[in-house]
Amino acid sequence: MDVNDINLDAVLRAPDWAKAVALLAITALLAGGFWYFVYQPHTQRVAQMDNRVQSLKAQYQRKKSQVANLPALREHFQKLQERMEGALEQLPDRTEVPELIDDVDRVGRAEGLQFQLFEPKTEKQKEFYAVKPVALEVQGSFNAMGRFLAATASLPRIVNVGDLSLQGSGGDLTLKATARTFRYLSDAEQQGGGK
Repeated sequence: MDVNDINLDAVLRAPDWAKAVALLAITALLAGGFWYFVYQPHTQRVAQMDNRVQSLKAQYQRKKSQVANLPALREHFQKLQERMEGALEQLPDRTEVPELIDDVDRVGRAEGLQFQLFEPKTEKQKEFYAVKPVALEVQGSFNAMGRFLAATASLPRIVNVGDLSLQGSGGDLTLKATARTFRYLSDAEQQGGGK
């Protein structure tokens, strides 16, 4: 088909309804092509950008609330750090363990107890601390033993008295127990597992 073969006179002499149908068909083809090739891809890109905007807005709101809570979080962190330092102060270092054991001995003697056995055992290392058990056997009155346990519990450093066994009758009782003191392991001890 050649463009020169098109007879414009025949097209112009066509009835008005045929011209209207042809014009509508051409307009529908142009509108369909515009919708398929231009509008539809643009709409998809707009929807993607809209989703991204919503995601960024939500992320912004989260960050904004985090920034608003930052002073409170810093204060909370500071309090936790102070509590951690206080807890670490209750764990003696290696040089303070003998003094702490002496404190337990002194408290017991101050309460009138007689030590039959005071035997330090082998230290056991945990994740970030070590436990130093001491086997105790003391004789005295029930009240003196109660005061001894209370005084031991109120020492500034952590001392845990457990594995209690109370024997005897009357005024003189024998208390067998294990006193455990704890110490914080240095970074080198934690990494190397050395003593």
